[in-house]
Amino acid sequence: MLRRLHDDRGATAVIVVIALVAIFAMLMLTVDVGGLLYKRRELVNGSDAAALAAAQTCANPTDPSKPETMADTYATANVKGLSASGVASQTNIIDMVGCQTSTSGHVTVEYSMPQQLYFAEVLGFGKTSPVRARATAAWGVTGGANPVPIVLNFGTLQGQGCDVPHIPPGTTCYFWFDNGLFVGSNFGMLDLGNGWDVTWGAAWTQAELQSFNGCNEAGGAQQLADWISGAVLSHVQTNYPNPTYVCSDSGTPDQKVWGSLGALADSQAIRDFPINYIGWGSPTSGAPDQGQVTKAGSVSLYDIVGFAQLQFVALLDGTTAGGVPPTVCDQKMNLTKGQSYLFSSMGPGNGCPTTTPTTVTDLTVNGGTTGFTQNGNTGFTWNAADVKQAEVKYTWSLSGQCGVPPAGVGGGNAHCLILKWNGSTVGGDYPGAGADFGLRSVRLCDFTIKDSCPPGS
Repeated sequence: MLRRLHDDRGATAVIVVIALVAIFAMLMLTVDVGGLLYKRRELVNGSDAAALAAAQTCANPTDPSKPETMADTYATANVKGLSASGVASQTNIIDMVGCQTSTSGHVTVEYSMPQQLYFAEVLGFGKTSPVRARATAAWGVTGGANPVPIVLNFGTLQGQGCDVPHIPPGTTCYFWFDNGLFVGSNFGMLDLGNGWDVTWGAAWTQAELQSFNGCNEAGGAQQLADWISGAVLSHVQTNYPNPTYVCSDSGTPDQKVWGSLGALADSQAIRDFPINYIGWGSPTSGAPDQGQVTKAGSVSLYDIVGFAQLQFVALLDGTTAGGVPPTVCDQKMNLTKGQSYLFSSMGPGNGCPTTTPTTVTDLTVNGGTTGFTQNGNTGFTWNAADVKQAEVKYTWSLSGQCGVPPAGVGGGNAHCLILKWNGSTVGGDYPGAGADFGLRSVRLCDFTIKDSCPPGS
């Protein structure tokens, strides 16, 4: 008969306990620690959204929203289990500078919540563990990023009532595009690729300028259409206050280009437009004197000094937009004392209207400004003695869907963009520097990382 020499039951129990501890540890790592990491990521996303929402409110001095309220709203919308009542009972913005009082500043938020633990308690840990996340967002004056390749001229009227860049935000502007407005330079189309920030010597002689071949004027209509639609992105910045020379693009706008712009109008998209400094006047203190560079009568290089942010409203061709730019009527006619004459009855021919003009200026009879009374934009009354074959001359214009077109613009080749002005900047890169015309940008940043937060925030 055999007898057991050793009893192994105690050793087995120890092995089972150790195995159970290991299993629970693995379960804790998988379930509890995994849950903590997942909740941490969720809180990071929620804190980022909260900081951006609060900074957006702070960046707009006319926004009636409270930064704390906006931050809490976006935090609870992005974090499951983070109750609105819970966050509302405490201040989650822990640092805020320049809110609605400065062109630049920052706001820091912090959110925390307990995360349920399922297996950690068995190993002596608590039932819950706090999870916390912090985020900082800053705002500043905007430069430009990914603009459309269409230039706006500084200090000139490309349409009714909008003098770039001194335009109140929210103003609806009419911007006309025709070669006549850009000295025969492809409707103001820019090369956002290799043609951005090219080198040209401001001290060159005229002969050196005429031999300048720094622009290959490559790209074409398809490239322009891709930049407009966003199929190809191009982040650019300026050298302000030094010039940023940009080549004119050789791609004459065609249906692809106008079609891409029409699609942006249909979607009411918001995009940035480069601002060109023509060279007369002064955009702001310390502005460059060079301005755009012309060669053989056309603009070869634009001098981009900033960016404007606008929302697309509509795109119309010259025929659909209608209107007549300032035009001189020069008509010979018999005048009778006491007789009134309508401007609309003086045409057609000799540049005269066939309908009542929107504006009439510089009315003269035989070169003089006496002997008549002008009746607004409808006509005039002759008060002097009868005159045969008097020369009646005046400048008139007619408003269409895009207001009164600029001088020399019109017809099917011209196009009008109806845009809503959001603001602009001259100089700087996004965000943080440059002359301030009301446009702000907001981004996440980290003060522990050099150059992460914009200057002044």
